[in-house]
Amino acid sequence: MAQAEGPRRWLGGGLDYLDLERPPYQAQAPGLHLGFRYDLNDQFRWLSEVSLASYDLKQPAPSPCPEPPAPCQEQRFPFPVQGLTAYSGLVYVLDVTRLSPYGGLMLGGSRLSAGEGRWQALLGQRAQEIRLGVVLALGAEYRLTERWSLGAGWRLHGHRGGQWGQYLLQVQWGF
Repeated sequence: MAQAEGPRRWLGGGLDYLDLERPPYQAQAPGLHLGFRYDLNDQFRWLSEVSLASYDLKQPAPSPCPEPPAPCQEQRFPFPVQGLTAYSGLVYVLDVTRLSPYGGLMLGGSRLSAGEGRWQALLGQRAQEIRLGVVLALGAEYRLTERWSLGAGWRLHGHRGGQWGQYLLQVQWGF
């Protein structure tokens, strides 16, 4: 099996956007993303990625609204929550051209924290929570030159405590 011309190792970084569902709370927030890619051959790549975001949790207003005195408006968690995710896994590349779509599964974990004692107010949880899970990875990369490419992707994180989507854009450098 022939390897495509060019570098096999790639380092990238960029922005991401988290769409979190942590019943009964929800959150959407921008974050930072760092990724490493190793091209095993033309069909398979190993990806390792880390993301960091800070966001506000909110509980949507009930529908239909309950009778007074129960509240009928959006409730916000009083403290920002920091999220750190790290995951790694194998993806399959559909075609190796200037535009290379891919899909695969990765394993990893997430760490959610809200500072000392603050997370306890959210469903009686600890101030810090670590979850392991599976990540579905879909995306595409467009090679600008032999050493530079642009990437866009979608990740679906799933674990016992909930799930969330992540959209990312990154610039990658091959070496």
